[in-house]
Order: sequence, then structure tokens, then C-alpha cells
Amino acid sequence: MRQSHPLGLTAVVVTAVLGMLGGEVVAAVITHWSGHGYFDPGSKGSGNRWYRGKSSSSGIATDWTVDIDGDGNTDDDQLSYYAFSLVDPLNPLSAAQSPYGRYRTDKHSAVFYGGIVARYGNTRSKPFQQATIEDERDVSKITSVAYMTEWDTGWEEPVIDDLVTYDAVFVWQKDGFLNGGDVAAVSFDETSLLSMQLRRNFDLWRGDGEMRWVVRDGEQFYMSEDQLIKTSKWGLDYNSVVPTETLWAPYDPVGPIDIDFEQHAASFATHVFADVTAVGFYHERDTPSNDSDHMKLYDFRVEGTLAIPSPATAWLAWGTTVGWLLGGRAVRPRSRRQMA
Repeated sequence: MRQSHPLGLTAVVVTAVLGMLGGEVVAAVITHWSGHGYFDPGSKGSGNRWYRGKSSSSGIATDWTVDIDGDGNTDDDQLSYYAFSLVDPLNPLSAAQSPYGRYRTDKHSAVFYGGIVARYGNTRSKPFQQATIEDERDVSKITSVAYMTEWDTGWEEPVIDDLVTYDAVFVWQKDGFLNGGDVAAVSFDETSLLSMQLRRNFDLWRGDGEMRWVVRDGEQFYMSEDQLIKTSKWGLDYNSVVPTETLWAPYDPVGPIDIDFEQHAASFATHVFADVTAVGFYHERDTPSNDSDHMKLYDFRVEGTLAIPSPATAWLAWGTTVGWLLGGRAVRPRSRRQMA
């Protein structure tokens, strides 16, 4: 397991110091991708909604030299992906980033990271039918969809021996946390909650795929034992979990494509989240299939516990913490960022 960054350790110590100095510990929403108002007004039906501005016909990285199905042939397989990154956002581009961009990166929890990897055996085609934030057709504004992606043979009906597997992980990081969570130490307790409104996931409905919650504590990612469910093909399902009520296993995604979670080899155990620095979800299909998958969600929300210093003790908490880290010398900060 990787060691936490010193700033992560600082956040944990600040929480403890606040408890001694009278700081406030509050429950708050730290991430909320709500599906409403994420595109410029009047842009319905126009603009680039593809992740990173890269569509199925332009820009998606593809390796044509791999033998996906193990038959000795590399001329009928492909590996296509949006490279996993915690630096390059996965969300669509804004108008400031592209003349065709329409995504509102200034909206709450609009910026997210991660990657998508799809492996195609016995087929070469457009890699993703959809990897976008979509416009709901029955209303006059954007209302939904973190992503709608189909992994199959392209725009035509799948062939019986086409074999497709995939992994996808979506992550919201601390610098975008809401309600002061980008500054304050964030932890999970019995009042915390991860939740999602899931409209479609054909693989979950069929029982072929998995979705799990992802949390980073310090610098180490964890994957939940708890799995999301889909009870109907087209209906809306609400999934939620209290993070203290499920088990967790270390998860170590590495770009550009090594993001598969080996659930059968994972060791799940209780975990105390004392320094939450990222939250998200994971979606995969490990069993090769020619069935298309179409995942669509309306809402992703995370509630955590924030350690917020009172104005009178904020500088003392920070100085005490830095002094502890530097060998016992209290250091007063030059400035203190105000909470949102």
C-alpha cells in the first residue's frame, strides 16, 4: 500500500487538533453531479459532448496490434481507450477549451477524472457508440447522464463471436469538493453516504457486469465490496451505501489502461476513511460477450464529514499541526483560505 502524502497526514492531524481546540465537525455534501445545467443555454443538440472532446470517429486511442481473444490473430482485434488520468479531466470540453465545447466546467462537481478501456475480440469498428454526456430528448434542457456508453461492434448488430470486455472508472477529486471540502479535512462516519440514481445499465440488469463505489483515502484508492444493482432494464434505480457499513479493498489504477479491478483476488476488510481525497464509481464487464452495454445515470452524490476550524482557532490548529510535523515548533500561517 502506498504511503499518504504529507498533506494528507496534515489533514488527519488537523482533524484531531480541531477536536482539542474547539473546531466544528459538520456533515456536508462534498460531491454532487446532478445532471442539471451542465451545458450552455441554447446548446441543445449542438456542440461536442464527447469525453475530452474525442469521439468514436476521431481521437480515441486504439491499439491494433493486440490479440484480445487469444486465437493468435492480431488482425481482427482492437483495444480502445480514454487513458486513465488524475490530471487530464475526463469530462467534455468547455467553450474556453474548444470552439465546439459547450460543457459548463464552472458548475458544481462538473470536473471529473478517470478512464475507460474496451477490449474487442473478432471485431474492428468504431470503439464507442457513445462516451458522452447526453441531452435528454424529452425535455428542453440537459437533465441527465454522466455517461452513456455502448461497447459492441459499432453501429451495426453484434456478431455472435464478437467478444467485448471493458473497465471504466470515474473520479471526483478533493480540489473540486463542495462546501469547503476542498480545504477542510474530510472523513466518513455513520452519517456519510454515497448514492446514485441509475437509469440504465444493461449488464447489471442481465447480471453480466459490476458497478462498485470508489474512494481514495490519502493517496490510496479503495473499492467497495458493496455492488450497485439494476432491477429493471429501463427504470430508475436508486443505489446508496453508508461507507462504514461495507468492506473495502485496495485499488491501484495506473494509466493509461491498467484500471481493471481484480475482485476475485481482492481482500476486503473494514476501513476507516480519515482523509477522503477522491470519490467515484467503477463499472466493468470481465466476461467476454457480444451483448452491448448501455449505462446511464442521472445523479451522483457523496456526503461526508468536514473538520472546519472556527475563526478563532483556525490559525492555532494549523500552527500546532505544522509544528508537530516540523518537530514541535508552532508556525502561524501567512494566510488562511476562507471556506466556501
